[in-house]
Amino acid sequence: MQHHTPDFYHAAIKVTFPNSWNIRKPEVCGAHSPVFLVDTPDGTQVCKFNDPNIVMHNRTVSNLMQMYDIPTPQTNVRAYMDSWFETYPYCPDKTLHEYITKAQITSDQIFDAYKQAIDIQRKISQIPPIEFRPQSGRYFADIFKTCMRWNMKRIMADAYALAAKHMSQYGEAKLLHNDIHAKNILIDDKFNVTRIIDLDAIAVCNDDFSVLQTFRSYPLNNYGEYMDYYEDTMGRKLNRNVIMGTLKFLRMVRSQRRKLDAMFWHGEYPGPQR
Repeated sequence: MQHHTPDFYHAAIKVTFPNSWNIRKPEVCGAHSPVFLVDTPDGTQVCKFNDPNIVMHNRTVSNLMQMYDIPTPQTNVRAYMDSWFETYPYCPDKTLHEYITKAQITSDQIFDAYKQAIDIQRKISQIPPIEFRPQSGRYFADIFKTCMRWNMKRIMADAYALAAKHMSQYGEAKLLHNDIHAKNILIDDKFNVTRIIDLDAIAVCNDDFSVLQTFRSYPLNNYGEYMDYYEDTMGRKLNRNVIMGTLKFLRMVRSQRRKLDAMFWHGEYPGPQR
């Protein structure tokens, strides 16, 4: 994906929403894609710039989630010159991450929010994988490769993607959200989960890898209790040794990975945010 200046993104948004105003960055931003909020006569919209293949993938995901009544954004595909982006109505509920960083939530409430996210994950995983037919990005490793190529040299992106492919495509394949992250869980003021965002992360994968992805940023240390609830809810067993062993390995090499990534990153290295 071609990177542009803020003025370029603002121009793209104004062309799409000519009567809009107050274009700004959200309080919680993602790790890769430029995201903006804009006020329009019909309400606030989210504008997320992305690789065209990801934008189209997310539209396919969005349509499928709506068919199964799963609380995710309903996206529209937009284009401006050489850039593509998706838009969808803004949800005013805060992310779980915001409640955590402002110390406005207890550990029990955090865990309950993750359990609600697992309940939603179960509904996603019940969709037959054959019904998920995007033009590209059917498997999460393909999405991962595309995202990594935005910010680092192809050789490093491909190496990371190959590792993700080996970890995510063994065993039974399910349609899953592969980034159940506090920034992707929206909750209301009574701590009920209202929406799961980041449609990029919904793709075919296995349960072990999806849980591993969650644990990379999980804010609690009750991993066993999390996996107990996951297995009871899904009705499927996890390979706990693989998950926890891989998580331990990733943490051991994290500092070295940061140094290596910084050597190959295009521009300023944003640091691990997922």
